[in-house]
This record gives sequence, structure tokens and C-alpha cells, in this order.
Amino acid sequence: MNKEHEHHALASACEWYAILNDESVSEKDKNDWHRWLNQSPKHGQAWQRVEQAGKHLSGLDPTLARAALNAPKGMGRRAALKKLSVGLLGLFGAGYLAQSHYAEQLAFQILALSAQYQTDIGQNDRLQLADQSQVWLNTGTCVDIDYNAQQRGVYLRNGEILVQTAPDYRPTPRRLFVKSAQGQMTARGTRFSVRSGFQNTIIAVFDGQVDIENLHGQKQTLQPGQQVHFTATAIGLVEKAESFRSSWTEGLLVVDNWPLIDFIEELQRYSKHNIELDERLNQRRLVGTFSTRNLSQTLESVANALNLDIHQNQHQAWQIFP
Repeated sequence: MNKEHEHHALASACEWYAILNDESVSEKDKNDWHRWLNQSPKHGQAWQRVEQAGKHLSGLDPTLARAALNAPKGMGRRAALKKLSVGLLGLFGAGYLAQSHYAEQLAFQILALSAQYQTDIGQNDRLQLADQSQVWLNTGTCVDIDYNAQQRGVYLRNGEILVQTAPDYRPTPRRLFVKSAQGQMTARGTRFSVRSGFQNTIIAVFDGQVDIENLHGQKQTLQPGQQVHFTATAIGLVEKAESFRSSWTEGLLVVDNWPLIDFIEELQRYSKHNIELDERLNQRRLVGTFSTRNLSQTLESVANALNLDIHQNQHQAWQIFP
């Protein structure tokens, strides 16, 4: 199972696990789950992984198990997912799931699935906060917003955002921050992008400054035109900010002498269908600006520029050959 398919199968399995453990589950829900389970062996594999993590909940303190799994009747899907994720995270933190990497990944997936704002693969969106700050969401992104009298918080559960902050005119200004699974980024009058997943975060600053602090307390301040990768335990070397980390808000992917394999991997984020590259082409170089909203046109442009053959098979996957 490749990473993209594994991600989608596991995400679906997480959602089904929460639905089936909701007291309001219906016979239709159960039948739909059976149909999903039988659609692909990959679904069965993902379901086994989720069940394995979920078994850690059984046999524990009944209060903990109920808090994680039992939802009031009529509870919505998002709330059920939230409750399950909080329960799993609590159990993991308490050491009950310390031997299960899958349980930690499961909790991460569920937090993403339960986010307030989500974009599908290939979609973009823009949110405007009450103070006129703006948050753009890239493809496959999940975000929670916590905006109140005390703070201006953006929680990036998974995916990629671009933030344009607005001044806070309160007597005691609230600095806008973004939190990922690896740490917190606090803005100082700025425009910046953040991409985050299960293991790492990438931040690029285009205006102003951003203060970074990862979960282990390591700190770094980025200036305009800088970017950095960081994890929960380490912050990498500061690099020059790449143009494509902001151009996606306009539906564009800007590449400068990229290996073709890197371009295809980035473009794959915008497509539900596989893009398969002949390995002999991996190191061919590409320069240009390409659309992320019309992938057929983009792939045809690449094929013409590099004199390649491209077609879609019966499963709608693109295949690229010399």
C-alpha cells in the first residue's frame, strides 16, 4: 500500500471506528461500513490497524473507555471523532498506548478528520477572521480556529495554510499563533505559510517575523524570505523560502530546476488519481510555472516541454513514459 492510499484508507477506517462506537449508530451505518470494508483489501488492512489500537481501550478504567468511545445519543460525527481522539491521546499520554505507534497516528488522523474547516484533495479555501486576518487552506488541509478575547489561534491538524495577519487593536494585543503537532509559530505582523503532517512542519516567512518553538522548547526566529523544517525534537537549518510555498494560493506551482520525481510528488497532492512516473525519468529537470487546478493541462505541458508520452489508463491514473 503506497503512502497516499495508506493515508486515505486509514483516515476512512478511523472515521468508521468512531461512527460504529457512537451510540446513535444505525443499521444503515453498519451496512455502509460492511460495503466499505469489502471494497478493497486495503480497507481491511487499515481496519485491522485501527481495531488493534482500539483494543487498548478495552479492559482499562471504564471511565476512560467511556470518555473515549461513548457519545450521547444524537451526537454528531464531528463530536464523536473529537471525543475518540481526546480519549486516545489521553490514554497514549498516560502510557497505556506507549507500545503502539499506530495508536498515536490514529489519534493524529482523527484530530484532522474532526477539524472545523477542511478542504478535499484538489480544493483551496480562504477564511477571514474577525480581525480581518486571512487564512488560506491548500489541498487536503484540516484546521481548527480558536479566536476569542484572550487569543487568536489557528490549529493546523494536517495539510498546508498561508496566513496574512492583521493588526490587533485591543489595549493588550493578542499575537496570532499557529500550532501544529510539532510546535507553535507566533506571528509578528506577517505573512507566512505552514505545511504540517504527522512527523514534521515546514514554515516559510514572506513578510514580518515568526517565532518558532517546538515541543522540546527549542526556539528560532525567522525573517522575511526564510524557511525551516522542524520536528517535535529538532529545528533544521534556515533556508531561502521557496516560491511555491505561497504561489499555491493562486493555483500555481512554481518550480526551478526540480527533478521530475519531486515535481510529480508535489503535484500528486492535488489529485485523487495516481500520477505514475517511469523511474528512468526521475532525474529529468523541470523549470516553469504550472497550474494545480487543471492537472490534465499541466501534465500535457510537461510532456510537451520534455518530449514525453503521457496517457490515462482505465483507472484514470496518469502514466508518464520517455
